[in-house]
Amino acid sequence: FFLGKWHGRRLTEKNPIPMASLLSPSRPLKSIIRRCFNLRTNFIICRPGGWFSTTYKSNNLSHKSRQSGNGLQVLYSDNHVLGILKEAGIPCCPDGSRDEDILTQAKKYIKKAFNKPGDVYLGLVHRLDRPTSGVMIFARTSKAAKRLSQAFRTGKVEKIYLAIVNGLPPESGSFEDRIIPDPATNSVKVCSTTSSVEGKTAKLTFRRLNTFITPGNRELSLVRVDLQTGRKHQIRAQFAKRGFPILGDLKYGGRDNTWKERKDTKPDDFVRRIGLHACYVRVTHPVAEKGDIIIEAEVPKEWKRLGIHLY
Repeated sequence: FFLGKWHGRRLTEKNPIPMASLLSPSRPLKSIIRRCFNLRTNFIICRPGGWFSTTYKSNNLSHKSRQSGNGLQVLYSDNHVLGILKEAGIPCCPDGSRDEDILTQAKKYIKKAFNKPGDVYLGLVHRLDRPTSGVMIFARTSKAAKRLSQAFRTGKVEKIYLAIVNGLPPESGSFEDRIIPDPATNSVKVCSTTSSVEGKTAKLTFRRLNTFITPGNRELSLVRVDLQTGRKHQIRAQFAKRGFPILGDLKYGGRDNTWKERKDTKPDDFVRRIGLHACYVRVTHPVAEKGDIIIEAEVPKEWKRLGIHLY
């Protein structure tokens, strides 16, 4: 299939290819592609259909994940950048809850792994909502923090999310709105770009990958979201505005997690999890000659009960 239909296609960037018959990553297929094309293959599998994508293997930096001593999963690390997997329910930085945050955990990892004396510097260059899981990047130097913060602020970072939403959104599309913070409820309001109300522009594109019927006979959809801006609660609020709230996102009209309907699930297993996962980040390394950093995070294990796999 690959040699016949896609032979000669330019493969110098991430190109999603629909493969409705692909049910699982095949070792022989992956090895053939690597040998013939020097390509690294990534899979997003959603039964009974799937998506296959390829990334040109150049000077991009992509490390295998490893588990730290304190349970922190490190996805990427060098002298300038740290990439980790944030679990759902953990805040990005200290807040009023007094729960341990991911920034503090990452500092502990750096201090122990590299035997750093005194206080450890780690710059927070972007955020994920507390109930969202996925890739987070930290800067290990002030120079890296300045450059990475600017890249996130100016939209020069490629960010891909997977979302499980209620209902059946269009096969593909884009949203553009204005986001207005509501401090009283710690949420945001979504307004049309033609509205006279002032707010920050929020843009994203999406593609529906698959649909599911839950044990409770509810219809859910798996959606790939390419985030073009990074506003607070952006994906959650924009999908909810169109009638497709994120699974489990009670703040924006989503119902309880589908996994609570299963008899083999404990009642409190998914209280703090919503169906939103930051699975892919690509950004230029703050030290220019090092090329791009690509960091990917496997989906939460609970998602696999719906047949969703990243690899």
